[in-house]
Amino acid sequence: DDSTRIVFHLTNPDQTVASELLDDVEAMLAAYQSDGRPLRIEVVGHSEGLDMLREHLSPHKERIHQLAVRYSNLTFVACQNTIDRLKVERGIEVKLIPDAQVIDSGVSHVVKRQQQGWSYIRV
Repeated sequence: DDSTRIVFHLTNPDQTVASELLDDVEAMLAAYQSDGRPLRIEVVGHSEGLDMLREHLSPHKERIHQLAVRYSNLTFVACQNTIDRLKVERGIEVKLIPDAQVIDSGVSHVVKRQQQGWSYIRV
């Protein structure tokens, strides 16, 4: 498999950082697409980085949706452990944006991806 595979592990609540991450991801997706090179990107929202994927907190909902529709090789992933922790510790019922998929553990997911040969970038 000669495709480039990158997992971005977003743990930062700063929405400027999230915006810059989306800029970088979009630029990469566009460049690889125009060159006809295979690329897969996952953005994992974990801990405070989950904010980017939360319905009532994310200022990037529309942009994420447009990217998700345009690029089938881009996936946004939310950590269930973080969602559970917010509910237990703060009584927050997390509502995710529709484009986010949920996985059990953000940490074990990124570890699995690294074992599968994905490049890992912590944001």
